[in-house]
Amino acid sequence: MDLKIVIGLLLVLSLVTIPVTASVAQIPELPMTIRSSNISIEGSLAAAGTEVSATGEGVYINEDYGNPVTLTRAGQFGIGSWDTKLSIQGQSRTNLPTGTMITFEINGEPCKVRQHGTTPWLDTIAYRSGSSMNVDLKLDTQPEDTPSPDETPEPDPYTDTPRMPEFIYSNGSIIGFRVWDSSTGWIEYYFSDCR
Repeated sequence: MDLKIVIGLLLVLSLVTIPVTASVAQIPELPMTIRSSNISIEGSLAAAGTEVSATGEGVYINEDYGNPVTLTRAGQFGIGSWDTKLSIQGQSRTNLPTGTMITFEINGEPCKVRQHGTTPWLDTIAYRSGSSMNVDLKLDTQPEDTPSPDETPEPDPYTDTPRMPEFIYSNGSIIGFRVWDSSTGWIEYYFSDCR
């Protein structure tokens, strides 16, 4: 037999008979990026130098990877094309499950969050790999007015009224929609999740 054929057959047989024991590494997903054009502390714009971070179960906290970020301008971060955005991703090369609840902090204190210019204020948002959001953040250390047990609060027409679904746009294209849930607020659905 020709030597080239023998060597070729040995190579093929060795590849077939070697047990596959290496695990396939999980490919990291794209992080969720956050920018904010309205960050307030006690009703005033947060000063340059204020630190904003995102936390949650499995969220990677490392300044070199964009979490936390430090404001370079009063009241905002990540708005310009080259500005640093807050990057939310999993720890140790693991992917965060879609829907992981993310809490934001201003200078280490939990704060309220909402999609820019909308209401209501929420304690958390849901993680979505590869998505980008513009959010408003506020830190109020004063307790909110709460009615006494004798008082019956007036219904809130904003939260108690059913709403129509709304489209979500990016660069002039519809990329998803959101529906209102009176107990949790807006729930967003993206067409990229429908693969």
